[in-house]
Amino acid sequence: MTRSANGFWRAGLCALILAPMMAAASAENWIPAQRFDDVRVFLAESANQAETLAADEFRQYWRAATQCEAKLVQNTSDTREGIVVWIGRDGVPAELLAAADLDALGADAIYVKTFQEGPNGQPALVLSGGRERGVYYAVYEFLERALGVRWLTPIDTHIPDAPDVLPAIDRCYTPQIKRRVSSYQDFGWRHHVQGAKYTQQIHDEAYRRFRFCHNPSFGLFVHTAFELLPPSKYFLEHPEYYSEIDGERRGPVVYDENGNPRFVDRLSANQMGAQYPDLRTQLCFSNPEVAEAIVRELKPRMRAHPEHTIWSVSQMDWGFPCTCAACTAINEREGTPMGALLTCINRVADAIREEFPDNYIETLAYGWSRKPPRTIKPRQNAIVSLCSIECNMIYAMDDERDRLNRAFYSDLTGWGAIADNLYFWDYPANCLSTFVPYPNFHVLQRNMQLWVENNGRGAYLCGGEPPEIGLNALRAYLLARLLWDPYCDYERLKNEFIALYYGQAAPHIHAYIEWITQAALERRALVHVHDFGDWLDYETVTGAAAILERALAAAQTPETRAHVRQLMVSNQFPPMFAQPKVVCDGQTIEVLRADTIGLDAILRDMRYWGMPDFRGRPMEDALSGWAFYAKQPRYQQSEILTMEDDRTLLWIAPDIGGGIIRWRDKASGAELFGDATAQRPPYRFMAFQDWATAGAPARETPVSAAYEVASRSARTMTLRATSQQGLEVERTIALLPDQPGIDVQLTVRNPSEKDIEPRIKLHPEFATLAKTHPVVWIEKDGEWTNYNPYREPERLSVGRILEPDGITRWAFHVPPKNLTVMNEFQPQSVERLLFFYVVTPYRYHINMELFMDESPLPPAASRTLRSRYRITKDAVG
Repeated sequence: MTRSANGFWRAGLCALILAPMMAAASAENWIPAQRFDDVRVFLAESANQAETLAADEFRQYWRAATQCEAKLVQNTSDTREGIVVWIGRDGVPAELLAAADLDALGADAIYVKTFQEGPNGQPALVLSGGRERGVYYAVYEFLERALGVRWLTPIDTHIPDAPDVLPAIDRCYTPQIKRRVSSYQDFGWRHHVQGAKYTQQIHDEAYRRFRFCHNPSFGLFVHTAFELLPPSKYFLEHPEYYSEIDGERRGPVVYDENGNPRFVDRLSANQMGAQYPDLRTQLCFSNPEVAEAIVRELKPRMRAHPEHTIWSVSQMDWGFPCTCAACTAINEREGTPMGALLTCINRVADAIREEFPDNYIETLAYGWSRKPPRTIKPRQNAIVSLCSIECNMIYAMDDERDRLNRAFYSDLTGWGAIADNLYFWDYPANCLSTFVPYPNFHVLQRNMQLWVENNGRGAYLCGGEPPEIGLNALRAYLLARLLWDPYCDYERLKNEFIALYYGQAAPHIHAYIEWITQAALERRALVHVHDFGDWLDYETVTGAAAILERALAAAQTPETRAHVRQLMVSNQFPPMFAQPKVVCDGQTIEVLRADTIGLDAILRDMRYWGMPDFRGRPMEDALSGWAFYAKQPRYQQSEILTMEDDRTLLWIAPDIGGGIIRWRDKASGAELFGDATAQRPPYRFMAFQDWATAGAPARETPVSAAYEVASRSARTMTLRATSQQGLEVERTIALLPDQPGIDVQLTVRNPSEKDIEPRIKLHPEFATLAKTHPVVWIEKDGEWTNYNPYREPERLSVGRILEPDGITRWAFHVPPKNLTVMNEFQPQSVERLLFFYVVTPYRYHINMELFMDESPLPPAASRTLRSRYRITKDAVG
């Protein structure tokens, strides 16, 4: 049977699939079904709230599974007959508890033991453990192992028909992860599971049965530097408390025309990054006065809230650590910016220990502070929370195939060796795009084991909203089981869930998971915590859609059809933007995109299945930037027009965004936009186009899907189109007469009767020509500067917006090819510059983009941006 949220019971499919597991629980049996109605539950009159709850839970599920009542007794005289289930500790005969030292096991420990002969000569069962939570965890353990109960989601509980015999069980267990928290129960369940049907009672029940635990609890929780020492309170009098950047103390403060300060220290990381990127700062953690000020702020809070025992003293959610002489000296000695931060944490931990011996100071090893120090160790009353945000989530953290994970695993083992209290922030679900596939089921267990094997004792699993979309119900279930026991029979649990939740469609769900997983692994995709699914291509999303259609056809009940449809929602979004199938023979090029139901239909389905908003934003706003991709023609074909001399070969496709789809430098043989005739790799279709930059939340897009050829000669070509703003756009391409390269002139004209801002840019997307980081050079005021000298191997993408003042040319160099692409332009016509590169196994390109002057263009006026690109073997600088 499966229980729904409304409390009704109904016969379910797959009722017998748990029988082999239950039979294997023990080599011997405990009691047969004929004696199920002879069970009574003993609960001492002195039982606490947790033990009383445990007895109630046992009796409720015993009745549901066996159709028999388990009588509650509270006097030992009533235990002389029948099969007694002893709950808790008080009143339990000492000989039944002799095998376990319950006091030494901890609050979450469980003790489940069957006896063939109890004190009254009849079979007996002890369900005990930690008096805070362990006792009801013991009940859940028994119900799962003996009766096959499965709490699949907060509102879906599977209870099979009772077996003919219950197995003998002897289980004493203490979870290795003490603090077990997941964002599923933090906000995913609460906001999205079945809307109004989801009550606080359902939440609390699921929280217990999934065995989550917020204890010990936080008084302050992550990114607390400005909460403890607000710049609005301290910066003006104590600028030395904050980061020194480029020789100056920086605070998040802006001044009006009269010199009055306004602090922006209450803005989120995204808001700061978008509005005030140059005002981001941290604390000067090497300064002993900073530690003293933090202690002065902390102690009153700790006195006021003795129920909280963890207090976060952690960096803000961005970079810019202090570079003053004192911080630099510590960090250089320790080999990491964590040196100064941990120095401060240890000072605070020392200062609060005497008054608060049971409290902890927590900090993040996150981003710039991730690497452990060489000699400094965290105090015993300090907690380090290590974050895996940079990892590639399709590989285990110790997988040598991925360089990001190799670097992280080195840090994990380093922290595990020196931190007495290591917590971890893992990201086993997509934090940003929960509506795209996230194929990491094959590494979830290995990663959880790696955490505990390296001393990880507290967990926060970040991401995962909402549980009903995609495979999030399965993921939430498995993650909860792994938090409780990283060494559980993971594959059995996964197979059980899929069989119970998807019924007859289960084989197709397995096929779907295998399909997307293998696609990601074959591409060596970078699947990260903010993944938009740009590794997905036409073959992957169309193949996945076909599998899910077969799953829907196989589903035989309203419940399983609903579950399949919920999964299908996560496969409706990728076809809008997945890399198209490209067929090019040198004469024509065809671009085939996966079919999409359209953005409006996707939004409707998301609302229907419980996702009306995303992180507080209406879903229409959150996804509005993808509207262009939904409207893209599913099929495009263009004639290829050729421009060529003895140095350069260009292919131009007017009917596909007017793009230059091929640029071959004949001297070097380099294909600057990749090989247009190759199907894979690379998976990304690269070209030189004009793009519209409509501004957030809209995505940048080609100005027009197709251009007309206005004129053409052997060495020049002019293309025309109309932008979505109504501007007339004209781009002229000319081969350089005396060297390899091209000249591009982009002109926009306003034919309307109102001013229009020409939000248009030149968007060349060059192949990096080698799977290595290109070297970017900027010439400013006649001097060349390397703008990315620190090319860290683990950073797979780098970008920077530049102001054009004093810049007339820039370049990127690819050392393995001994080739430089140099771009020269007229700075007065350029609003800003952007370089951005990605280096992954399936996508490697560098953009050198020029944004046109965006000041309003009057009616009938025009504006021109002229840019020249040339190829040289000389390295600049």
